[in-house]
Amino acid sequence: MDGRIDRAVDMTLYSAHYPLRCAVSIATHNRLSELERTCRVVASLTPAPDEVWVVADGCTDGTVAFLRERYPFFRLIEHEVSQGHVRSRDEIIRRTDCDIVLVLDDDSHPVEKDFISRLRQLFAWRPKLAVASIPQQTDEFPETLECEDFGPPQFVGSYSNASAALRRSVYLQLGGYDMDFFHAYDEVDYALRAVAAGYEIYRPAHMTIRHRFSSLNRDEVRMHHLHGRYEQASVWRRCPWPYAIPVALFRAVRQAHYAWKRGWLAREPEWWAQAMADFSRNIKRRKLVGWPAYREWMGLMRRPARSEAAWTRVQTAMGIVPEVEDQLERPRVSIAATNPCHLYSLARVLARENALGTYYSGYPKWKLPGSEAVPVETHSLRTLAVYGSLRILPPALRPPSGWMFRWQDEAFDRWVSRHLGSVDFLHGLPGQCLQSFRIAREKGIRTVLNHATGPVPSLLRVLKPEYERAGLNVSEVTSWDDEAQRLRRAEMALADYHCVASTIVRDQLIQDEGVAADRIWVIPYGADQDIFYPRHTEGPKDFRIVYAGQYTLRKGLRFLLAALAEVGQPDWRLDCYGPQIDSTPPDFAERPRCPVTYHGAVSARQLARIFRESSVLVLPSLEEGFGLVVVQALNCGVPCIVSDSVGAKDLIEPRKNGSIFPTGDAKALAEELAWWRAHPQGAPTRLYPWEEPARKLIELSQLAVTA
Repeated sequence: MDGRIDRAVDMTLYSAHYPLRCAVSIATHNRLSELERTCRVVASLTPAPDEVWVVADGCTDGTVAFLRERYPFFRLIEHEVSQGHVRSRDEIIRRTDCDIVLVLDDDSHPVEKDFISRLRQLFAWRPKLAVASIPQQTDEFPETLECEDFGPPQFVGSYSNASAALRRSVYLQLGGYDMDFFHAYDEVDYALRAVAAGYEIYRPAHMTIRHRFSSLNRDEVRMHHLHGRYEQASVWRRCPWPYAIPVALFRAVRQAHYAWKRGWLAREPEWWAQAMADFSRNIKRRKLVGWPAYREWMGLMRRPARSEAAWTRVQTAMGIVPEVEDQLERPRVSIAATNPCHLYSLARVLARENALGTYYSGYPKWKLPGSEAVPVETHSLRTLAVYGSLRILPPALRPPSGWMFRWQDEAFDRWVSRHLGSVDFLHGLPGQCLQSFRIAREKGIRTVLNHATGPVPSLLRVLKPEYERAGLNVSEVTSWDDEAQRLRRAEMALADYHCVASTIVRDQLIQDEGVAADRIWVIPYGADQDIFYPRHTEGPKDFRIVYAGQYTLRKGLRFLLAALAEVGQPDWRLDCYGPQIDSTPPDFAERPRCPVTYHGAVSARQLARIFRESSVLVLPSLEEGFGLVVVQALNCGVPCIVSDSVGAKDLIEPRKNGSIFPTGDAKALAEELAWWRAHPQGAPTRLYPWEEPARKLIELSQLAVTA
């Protein structure tokens, strides 16, 4: 290793290549001045879309000549007589053969330069996504123009055709837009049908559309009347009896209230008359969705589902269940862990993918977010006792921590072994799975030892010099004794496979433990998309360095302080978040040439906000099996500088989304800090959702079953 990157790393899980093809669709009618800007931005996107389609819908302002001269590579459709944007967009979607169609108005365009790659990635890891509803910075709502955070991703009930991307295959499957809707309510009606069919309307957090909302050729009263009229049409065509009557009345009252606020109430009877004239035709063209689906869709219109668990509840209420074939094809995986750690995040996705048997937890169910959508069994009394003692009792009155955790883990392991159901695989954590692995093997269940860190002997070897420097005994700090060694050897002997998050831990298992390479699964961790999502604006103007982790010798914080003492500037600042664990105060005596603030531990949501407000994350660890904060920061668009002992270095492309420096080399770290200060930029947005590790685990499990 030379401090850069091991190019032998298997990066297939986080490959930048997505085969989905993307087209851009623009419908325009006599707004050349707006179209010019949109075309210029679309043509500058990197990577470029596979196709750009423009419909000149009855244009008489020179639009056609402009496009032929300036953008001959765009695909142009001419309508001599305007047919409306609904028919124009439908024509593009049906004529292109791309998988994704980004739908824009002639006055809206992407903000991010790499928008197309973000879009391809989003549709690649959400196979049930019908429409991506992209957040807008729009003049219609001036408060959005300076908005830095549109909130976490969420599942919604509608979208705007000025800022949406559609999956073409779903569009064709559902029959596309209802052509009776002219210039209004087409998106809402389509979203209803998509949700009722089990597809997602999803608002991501890492893409933005700038919608200038030109007033040219816009008549707000006319648009309100069309919206009200076609909203009634959708109710009568989709909502089942007898619910259609109260829903239609509710919609009409709501439209009247809006008109009253805008000063248009006296003109409401105009569209009422049009809606009444349409009634018989709407009844004849009824294509109903079920009432549970319609009811839940109305709920999404009022209150979006702000998490995967909430979306699962919506689907369950609609009566949507996974196809039986999918359930039969997937191997069943059970997971046992006394605390949630990374395995609970993985389990939540496995449950959505119909691959989770049971999640056995030492935490009570009420402490596990989204547990209502996960098959969870809990055994939490000893876990609560241990963590309660650590929080309440003073150190002098506590039993030795090693004894407490062994008391907790052994009881949990015995309980899992008694409750183990019939599955294909059981994942356990070191020190917690000896008895459950024995019973699993008796039942013909394959066992997987899931390593959050490297083997303890490897860890001790790496950390021993650093602890001796501080006058500490590393074996005492880690509570590593003969009984722990015996337990580790027994669990290793019972493990059919080993699951690790990095090539560092993989190599340690091969070199130090003699584990066969084909028995090790390398599956990097993901980040919670509901919490760790990208910022929508550029990074801070000043240089804000963040460190997140325990203040321990293992984390190498002293090397960061030494680097800042050499290269830091008064306009730089370092913020450290996390608890102090062992005796490290002498290491903080280094006086950097910039302000340093030591904060305590913070919640995940607070940490995500801190990341989005930072310039760079630094993790200078002497030993780190992975480093979950790295993937969380990358998900927020923050570059990460890590030592070459951090497992998450597998995800770092030097000076693109971060840097890698030799462990303990403060000078090399200083050079990387100086480079990132001189080249302020966010990390290229590459999301690392837990869906990818989960699907990788399913794939490897399936291969193991068939082998």
